[in-house]
Amino acid sequence: IQAQMLEECYDIVIEANSLSSLVETKGWDISYGKGGKEKYNKYKEISQTVIGVIGNFNKGKSFILQKLSGQKISQGYSVSTKGLSIKYPEIDNKPLSIMDTEGFETPLKFKDNFKYDLNANLSEELKDRTHTEIFLQKYVISHSDILLVVVGSLTYSDQK
Repeated sequence: IQAQMLEECYDIVIEANSLSSLVETKGWDISYGKGGKEKYNKYKEISQTVIGVIGNFNKGKSFILQKLSGQKISQGYSVSTKGLSIKYPEIDNKPLSIMDTEGFETPLKFKDNFKYDLNANLSEELKDRTHTEIFLQKYVISHSDILLVVVGSLTYSDQK
């Protein structure tokens, strides 16, 4: 259900959830919302303003995206943006791309009702999560014309 809700909210969802998975696969899964592929093909050919939205998990990034786009975006603690999600709204007939991220410091997802697999290498998972978050953050920062950093109460982690 959540994947379907995300595809209805975003034009493109790139499931960039693990850098180490790129070694094992041929890339990340990409899904398109309704009309998303057509919008991507249209927007890749024209000049546009790119807005990047970054911040920690569950701080209101999708709420900001909804306000910017004027379109309904599912949000809340039970709905989590995946990897890198892109929306192509047109505001005053001006093309715009908005990149939303999964959020940093997202809780690790455990198998079997939050019981961690003791055979798994937690240290490697934590390193992979950290490197993936850094990659996404740097990608959004370097590819945005306007960067919005969404914070709750400003913490040391937010300042970094």
